[in-house]
Amino acid sequence: MSSVIKMRGLVIISIFILLLYSINVSAEPGFNIVEDFVNVTTGASTTINPSFQVNNTGTTNLNMNFTGYTLTKGNDHLTISSLSNITNLENGSAQSKTFSVIIPAQQATGLYTGTLTATSNASNTDTVTINLNLTPTYSVSTNVSEIELGSVNLNTTHTRDFNITNTGNANITNVTFDFSESGF
Repeated sequence: MSSVIKMRGLVIISIFILLLYSINVSAEPGFNIVEDFVNVTTGASTTINPSFQVNNTGTTNLNMNFTGYTLTKGNDHLTISSLSNITNLENGSAQSKTFSVIIPAQQATGLYTGTLTATSNASNTDTVTINLNLTPTYSVSTNVSEIELGSVNLNTTHTRDFNITNTGNANITNVTFDFSESGF
């Protein structure tokens, strides 16, 4: 009988320890950024506003700070802006985070990448990779809207100068001008 009581006591203590262990494990703070990547393709002279989602997977409220606000392509850079930190994200909840990237008119084309890192007040971290593919934008401006040639006698050359400025973000090649009879 005494060994049965000892055995029951051992079982009860084992169950109690297991219960305490499971409570301790589930009390860990934690979060994750749902997306591994945010991929955007755009042209120049624009502002993009992509987003990602952060889930609080723990049992305590969390504050999170973000770092890594630069997207790079070689020596070229773009900056992430308008991304606020998270304050008091309740356990079991999610929050969508939107940020901005302003792309200047003559920003070089190509793939810009960067990694945003979120760090919680419980020292947990997670990352999301930002890939921004900047496509060519072709644009030109001239200093005149109309060229007056005046009178040109037979078998003579008449010259007028004007400037063309490439205001896009890619080289423009094979530029041609075409004149028609209706324009004279």
